[in-house]
Amino acid sequence: FLLGQTSRQIAGVSSINMLGQATRIGLAFLTTLFVSRWLGASGFGEANLILSYTAFITFFLTAGFDQSLPYYVAHFESEKKKAMAKKVLWVGLCLSVILGVVLLGGATFVLPKVLEKANLSHLLVPTLILAYQTQFLAVGNVLGGYLRGEKKFLPVIWKDQFLTGGIGFVGAVLLLKVFDLGVLGYVISYSAAGFIGFLVVLYYTIRVLRRQPTVAEDKPSQWGKWIWFSVPLGLMSTLEPMLLWSGFIVVGAMMAPPDVGHFAIATRVAFFVQFLFVGLQPIFSPYMANYIKEGKKEEFQQLYQMVVYWSTKWSVLFSFVLFLNVDKVMALFGHEYLTASTCLLLVLPGYFFEGSFGAAKLSLVMGGYSSINVLNLLVALIINVLGAYALIPQYGLNGAAVAFSFSFFILNLLRVFQFHTYFKSTPINGSQLKNLCKLSAVLLILGIIIYTLSANENQRLLFSVVVFVAGFLISYWKDRELFIGRLRRQIAG
Repeated sequence: FLLGQTSRQIAGVSSINMLGQATRIGLAFLTTLFVSRWLGASGFGEANLILSYTAFITFFLTAGFDQSLPYYVAHFESEKKKAMAKKVLWVGLCLSVILGVVLLGGATFVLPKVLEKANLSHLLVPTLILAYQTQFLAVGNVLGGYLRGEKKFLPVIWKDQFLTGGIGFVGAVLLLKVFDLGVLGYVISYSAAGFIGFLVVLYYTIRVLRRQPTVAEDKPSQWGKWIWFSVPLGLMSTLEPMLLWSGFIVVGAMMAPPDVGHFAIATRVAFFVQFLFVGLQPIFSPYMANYIKEGKKEEFQQLYQMVVYWSTKWSVLFSFVLFLNVDKVMALFGHEYLTASTCLLLVLPGYFFEGSFGAAKLSLVMGGYSSINVLNLLVALIINVLGAYALIPQYGLNGAAVAFSFSFFILNLLRVFQFHTYFKSTPINGSQLKNLCKLSAVLLILGIIIYTLSANENQRLLFSVVVFVAGFLISYWKDRELFIGRLRRQIAG
């Protein structure tokens, strides 16, 4: 009964979240579509290179409090100590600002030298803008973590999925197409969207805090405990984008900016395989924290399996569409990106593993094993960087893609093995595995038929989309009341 109630709560909020994710990803797709065409492969590659130099800073400045706050809020809620959760929030914000002053001060002197070495000195201003706006993004992420812990999901969803994507898209159209500002225009639109999103979560957090009790004094040692718990999460959050962007940095160092642009398009398209997992991830983690706190390990394990099962079904279905229509999809961004079609197919397995089994990451965190995730990411990061350096000279961009996917395969293999070791639970049960095998077999047969009988690419795309929609409806039919019923009540209310 408890798991059923939690499933309905997660599915209900996730229905709204996935609508938001669909909107956000749709806007991001349109933005990427137009920006990649307007800037060309070279300009788009330069934009992604400077993003790779600065993107990890946001996550470093959150210091892990964006992920630890849902745990602490749930922890103190059960003990009726709301004031303590409020105090953890202040500690996280203070630490973020202190780290920001130190790191961004250093970046002001280091980034010009990095850009000069990469022959990108003409991009100093947009790079510094990207660096400085990470502070607002970091604070917004910490505030969003607090709101998620309070089960106030909708403001975070509104900020992440609707507002920032919409502003980013409109800004990119105006500044690139109308004012022709190039990479600088893209950076300004990206940064403005992040800043306005920060203001939104700040407003809602203030509203929530006004209803909370006054913060009571506590022993200084408690501060150290909170920071010590959050630090592994901060390192984990920092290493994750570094794992992704390290591939861009290596490609940029060993190849030309257009190749970075090709790699960027391949990874952006393959990211869609994670769509369902991304929609579920911020929702199920507070419930997992509650189960661990209350000692309900069986429900904790069942929730983990449910999320993996839901996510894997989506990953299988979307991979089916991409495999059959890779050239058609890449041509949307411009014919100069068609050479990266093979690269897309090679990075796709990496995102498939992450989209299917990424739930093990947060499950380990909520189970109290944060530090092991840091080691996992370090191993994957080393594999990605060394693999790219080893394979690019002979295989070019495809070598970087192979290193990328292999690093994510090892990363998620470690996570699944560790979760099984600590909690004696497999990622999916026998019944779920049987259903996934049936789905995969049917899609394989249909894929061969469609590929063989389709007269042209447009026909193949149409047939594969029909199969995707039908497969989605059939495979999620048993969960229709969890998603659609609760969604209807949310809209009606």
